[in-house]
Parts: sequence; C-alpha cells; structure tokens
Amino acid sequence: MINRRRWIDGTAIGPHALIPALTGEVVCFPDQRLALAPLFRRPLGENPRHRPRLRKLFLESFAVAAGQRGRVLARLMLWSAPAASAQNLVPPEVVQLENVQVEGDMRTIYVGNANNHYLLYCNIKADGGCITPEEHKNYLLFNANTRWKMPGAKNFLTLAFIQDLTVKYNQGENVGLVPETGGGDLGLFILDPTGGGYEQDTIVSDGPIIYGTGMSDADRQKAWKNFFMQVVQAVVQQQGKDALGVKLARRCMPGRDFCTASFDANFVGVGGIQEPRKVLLVVSTEIHDQNKQLQRMVCTYPAKGTVICRDWDTGKLVSAKHAQQQ
Repeated sequence: MINRRRWIDGTAIGPHALIPALTGEVVCFPDQRLALAPLFRRPLGENPRHRPRLRKLFLESFAVAAGQRGRVLARLMLWSAPAASAQNLVPPEVVQLENVQVEGDMRTIYVGNANNHYLLYCNIKADGGCITPEEHKNYLLFNANTRWKMPGAKNFLTLAFIQDLTVKYNQGENVGLVPETGGGDLGLFILDPTGGGYEQDTIVSDGPIIYGTGMSDADRQKAWKNFFMQVVQAVVQQQGKDALGVKLARRCMPGRDFCTASFDANFVGVGGIQEPRKVLLVVSTEIHDQNKQLQRMVCTYPAKGTVICRDWDTGKLVSAKHAQQQ
C-alpha cells in the first residue's frame, strides 16, 4: 500500500463513500468545535511548556556540587545526622513512572499520581541520581520542604541529604525520588516548573502527527488529507479492510445533533516513544450532512492509563485523563 516514497496506494485501501467526505474541510467556526468535548474527561486550562528554555536551563545547570556519593537506599538506614530540633513531618508525594525518554545527555521522565503529574530532567553523565524509575513501583517525591522518615530510620530524610548522596544542580528546582519500600537507587532531577509535559496547552506536532496549528486554510486542508489517509492506511495494514469499513460507519446517538466516526491504529514516535502507541482519531459531522465536519479530535496514549485528546485543527488540549494510582 505504501511504496518507498511513502505514497498511498488507493486501490489497496479500496473506495468508500465516506473517505472523500472525511478528507474535506471543517465547516464550523472555531468556537463551535466543541461537539466532542463532552465525550471526554474534564477540559484542562492553559499549561504551556517552554521546553527549549528549560533545556537551556538544564544545560547551564550541570555545574554539580559534589558531595558524598552513594546510590543504594540501604545507606539511609545508617545515617547518623545531628538530631533534628523539630519533629514535624512533611510527607512526600507518592508517584509512579508514566514515561521516560532519552535525548542526548538528557533523560526526561514523567511521573505522577491521580492528582498531579510532573516532568523531570536529569543528566545521564552525572555522578549519580539520574535513574530510570521502575514501572508500577511507588516512589516518594521529595522537594525542599519534605521531611520524612523511612521505615526503621531514626532520622529525617530530606532533599538536601539526597543531594549529598547524589548530585546537586545549581539552577532550577531540584527534586528527589526515593523508592517507597526502600532498597534501590536514589534519583535527583530538575523539575519542569510548567508541569506534566503531556498537558502542554498547544502543540504543532507529536511524532508522526502533524496538527493544523497556525496553518492557512489551504495548507491545513492538505495536512488533514495527508494525516487522515495515514490513519486509514494504518488501519488497513494493521486490522484489514473489513475493519476500516466498520470504522467508517457514522454513529449518531439519540439526543445529539452530530454523528461521529472513529479510527484507531498504532503509530511509532508518539510522545517521542520509539515503539507502537495507540492513536485514536474521532471526526464529528452534521447529523444530516456527512460532508460537513464539525470537529476533528486526536487522542494519544503516551503512557499506561494516560489519554491526551487535542483538537487536530488547532493542536489545543481538549482533555486529559490519568489512571488512578494503584
């Protein structure tokens, strides 16, 4: 279906009445493209990430104050610091790994729970602390205010102590990761102050997905046709022509003035992940005219239990859903 120049063989996909209709233009105004929003989780407010700025901060910050180095949490049990004058505990937040990426010398990890999600960076050339957390394992997230006692320990564990055992970044907010059950490596990272990277308010692209963000009407139409045919071709390759026919069928629910057609297929490169990840495309059309599109929404699944949905035409975040912490 696709030759080495990546053009799509239409005869291999086969004709369908809805394919020309769904490669057409959106006919409503931008403030009307809300038809699909009630079908998904809560809308999120603006949360722009300034990744280039943060990367610059990261590169500048790798002047590390070296102290005593150590990676094994068992050493925490032997710590004999001066007795703390205050006994007030400030508990850390419990998080789990959601995703990890490596780009050059920088490791990026996404951690979170049912309420919050964080984007953390570390330098893989650091003396210690730049760990890859284990999947499905609870970690304690330490910031500058955290004061906690591990099971069996006599003294407080703080971010400063974790830095003494690993590294300290001279710029940016440092945070630590400690396995909740003890044992294992300690992590030390820079916190992205803009929050979880998946929830960037507006994006232009995500791996193979090129959004219509900022394009002229003509260019957006070309980009949409190309992306839609990419999805169609992927469905046929992965699931067969019969599956495509079923997905092209419009669904018109009682009490709604629009219909939807949805397509799901696996793509490599979504979220920078070099393994297949599910992509869901949902197109809404007027109930009485399948040629009039109201909204085109793309949902990605960058990590287990995480679903991020965006308006394809604008690249703007519509909703985000995260699984409950186990």
